[in-house]
Amino acid sequence: MRKLVLLKLILLFILNSAYAQNGKLLVIGGGSEESGTSGWNALAYQWAVDQSDNKKVAVISYSNDSPWLSDHFVSDWGAAESAVFVIGSQSEANTQSVYDTLMQYDVIFLKGGDQYNYYSDYKDTKTEQAVTDKFNEGGVICGTSAGLAVLGGVDFVAGSGTVYPYECLENWNNQYVTLENDFLPFLEGVIFDSHFVQRGRFPRLLGFMAHWQTNNSETLTGIGVDDKTALAIDADNNATAYGSGCVNVYHTKNSGVLEQEQTKLLVDSISVTQLVDGASINLSNFEVSGFDNKISPENMEETGNYTVFASGGSNKIEDNQELLKGFASKINNTEDTLLILTGNNQDTAGLFEDHLNSLGIENTDVYPATSVYSDNVALEEAIKKSDRFLFVKAKWSEFSEFIDGSNGELLQEKIKETNTVSAFIGENSRYLGESVVTNYSDPNASYDGTYGLADGLGLLSVSVIIPKTFAAEFVGSYSQYENTTAAIPYAMVQDSLTYGIWLTRNNYIKFQPEGGENFLNAYGEWPVMVLKNEGTNGEIVSRGVSGENTSVRMLGGFENMKLSVIDSTMPYKMGDTKEEEPVAITPEIKDDELEVYLENARNRINIKWPGHQYRIHIYNSQGQVVLTKENMKNSEAVYYPEVPSGVYILRFEDDLGNFIAKKLFLN
Repeated sequence: MRKLVLLKLILLFILNSAYAQNGKLLVIGGGSEESGTSGWNALAYQWAVDQSDNKKVAVISYSNDSPWLSDHFVSDWGAAESAVFVIGSQSEANTQSVYDTLMQYDVIFLKGGDQYNYYSDYKDTKTEQAVTDKFNEGGVICGTSAGLAVLGGVDFVAGSGTVYPYECLENWNNQYVTLENDFLPFLEGVIFDSHFVQRGRFPRLLGFMAHWQTNNSETLTGIGVDDKTALAIDADNNATAYGSGCVNVYHTKNSGVLEQEQTKLLVDSISVTQLVDGASINLSNFEVSGFDNKISPENMEETGNYTVFASGGSNKIEDNQELLKGFASKINNTEDTLLILTGNNQDTAGLFEDHLNSLGIENTDVYPATSVYSDNVALEEAIKKSDRFLFVKAKWSEFSEFIDGSNGELLQEKIKETNTVSAFIGENSRYLGESVVTNYSDPNASYDGTYGLADGLGLLSVSVIIPKTFAAEFVGSYSQYENTTAAIPYAMVQDSLTYGIWLTRNNYIKFQPEGGENFLNAYGEWPVMVLKNEGTNGEIVSRGVSGENTSVRMLGGFENMKLSVIDSTMPYKMGDTKEEEPVAITPEIKDDELEVYLENARNRINIKWPGHQYRIHIYNSQGQVVLTKENMKNSEAVYYPEVPSGVYILRFEDDLGNFIAKKLFLN
């Protein structure tokens, strides 16, 4: 008889296991909800109701709360019934009546606030058991902000208060990183973070992942959800994004990639996916769907044969001393001339000149890079004789007009010559890339969609750089967190760029060739974050922040990019140095339409070739290229570098492969 009873129990267990359901999760990054059926949250909240059996929604809060959300689950998103439950203490959370009541609802929604209240008051109580049992029965568990934070396999419980992005960059093992895996562990191997781009939490999530892997030998997938954005995860781990922002998924299959040997956060390379509204990812195999637009950079490498320094946000001498020492070491006091370019107010530039003079740099000039000086002869001569350049407090509205003028064109050619050295201080670091994000410091520029993108100097020809990111001074001013954090992926997707570099006030970078390869080196108290596009699909966010016909945030989403966090111990390769190789000298071919006039006194060649689009190369007598200029047409002027006197070949090539060569005597 006992054997028969035991057999029945085993069969019953097998049947129950066979029919057991996995639950579903809806994680929301925070922000105010919208009523109606067209708000950013409408589809996500309706999904939660549709995934449930009895369509009853329990909204849980640990403090007094209005019935607004509960009411709209019924009136707008299809719930049959909804109620708010305020569970404000551990004793109340541990009552059987609370358990019995919650088990009558197939959707349980944890509101925002402080996740430590959930963790400390609900852990090991009947409330936790009810939420867990409902999930195991196939129910839908939702959480926004603090409610999201406690739904992962590992949670940031904020036991010592919140932790800021810069604190995790500086030290992933700091006292505020309090992680636990013993409360509502629904999604094994995953940690969530909320208000992700709004509060610049990219390095914070990386810090959580590094902390857990180093201390617990377990690799986590990090999921950061933007405010007014949700991720719906079904029973098969298929996850779909909804809303006005992005869902950021940080993942790696390499168990050692986030193990840290020091407290400064360093990451060799992990994969990043940024889902926009309607895009999906399978969290088991990380296959992504929903992107159709290919983001293919024209060039995957930085090939420049010169050195560039750039600091992360401050224009103060004391914040740039190490950069200036490194820059000064690249200047030969007897041969090199340093040109400092600035705005109309030259006071700061004068301080930098004085400091460099104190470091032994004697040959210095200071000029405003403004439209008034776009064809100034004295500045033209200064550019031509200089091979070391420093940019500080050149205001973009003025500088952009300057670089469109003749001296601006000359400058762009000059700074890209082999072995030149340039330094960009503070916000001017933006100018050295292919794209410049303008208006990025305006209040709510990302959120309200008021960024601008312009052409930069192109020293880093497939990159975009943003200074002043993740800064301590942004605490309480989330607009600047979002502006600086979001600018990199937005520009990379919009302009099809290969690299994005986040700089802070506490670091600087040096790009330089070494042994035929180009490396990015990072220095300072904090490491530097670099995002790389190796070829991906992506698009710009399209859903309005408050539903239809409202402003659209300037955020970029994509299938997969690689994220690294580097310092001086981790040189980051950006490409191979482009070396000009000797070529055979082409004999002269006559063309009566082509006219060339030399101005040796100004190192200028004036060209008239009506009706032609062409490029030119200047070769010395050994067949080596001393200058190349692309995209020329009709009548133009070319400034050539200081060269030994002698005969040179000026070769013209059109897009059809035809060429003409002329001999020139340059001195």
